[in-house]
Amino acid sequence: MTDVFISYSRKDKPFVQQLHGALAQQQRDIWIGWEDIPIAADWWQAIERGIEAANIFLFILTPHSIVSTVCKQEIEHAVHCNKRLIPVVRDDQFDASLVHPALSRHNWLFFRESDDFQQVFRTLTQTIETDWEHVQQHTRLLVKAIEWERDRDDSFLLRGKDLEASEQWYAESENKDPKPTELQHQYITKSRIVESANQRLAEVGLRAKRIIQTSTVVSLGTIVVAGLTLFFTVQQARQEVTQLNQDIARKELEIDVLRAQLSRDTQTVSQELKKLGFSDEKLKVYKILSPKSLPRNLSRQN
Repeated sequence: MTDVFISYSRKDKPFVQQLHGALAQQQRDIWIGWEDIPIAADWWQAIERGIEAANIFLFILTPHSIVSTVCKQEIEHAVHCNKRLIPVVRDDQFDASLVHPALSRHNWLFFRESDDFQQVFRTLTQTIETDWEHVQQHTRLLVKAIEWERDRDDSFLLRGKDLEASEQWYAESENKDPKPTELQHQYITKSRIVESANQRLAEVGLRAKRIIQTSTVVSLGTIVVAGLTLFFTVQQARQEVTQLNQDIARKELEIDVLRAQLSRDTQTVSQELKKLGFSDEKLKVYKILSPKSLPRNLSRQN
């Protein structure tokens, strides 16, 4: 952005150079035709961009400038952009009816050869600096709005605190100069619509994320519980199998002890029967029928 755009007739260049020098001493950024239109550039497009990006449109009123076609086009574009207009009269020997109506509505500053240049220049400085922050914001939003309108790209829209500050500026600009343009109004309104939609989408996304996180926690909890249940079930089964094997081993030991006892008893009985005169055939039958002769698995079943 620049501070001042100077519109003038080339025939008035000596005075414009003097005014330009005084403004430059104040460290002001100035857009002027003899410096800012590059060779082979689209000169009118460059002028339009220069006017759009300038905070102040300063017009040098002379008999030459009020009849200049290019000067009239520059005024029209400045009016279209609702720029703050400052008419500077260098030579008042012209027909006032030929002056653009937009310039006629403003107070003129007289920089004629008969006027005190430094005194009038101080008034000019005060006029430029009036509501300077408002003027700067007007220019910034205008440039951004034009860029958005040209490309129709929502990435150029305002967001967050920038949008809030722009809305406040618009609300407070009713009694200030320059007024907001219709394009600025559309730009700020569209920015709010998109910002609100993005906020709603973000809220929906956040809720969905929370639901997913909660579901994940629940799922993980279910898996952990199921895993623990399976682990303890397996451990319990292993303990039961171990206990069963221990019981079987104990029963087998008891059977073996009983078998040994029975074997000793059978031998004792056989000896007694033999003393009583039992024949070998009868003793053989006794041994066959004794528990010692039973199969091990059969005796366990009994």
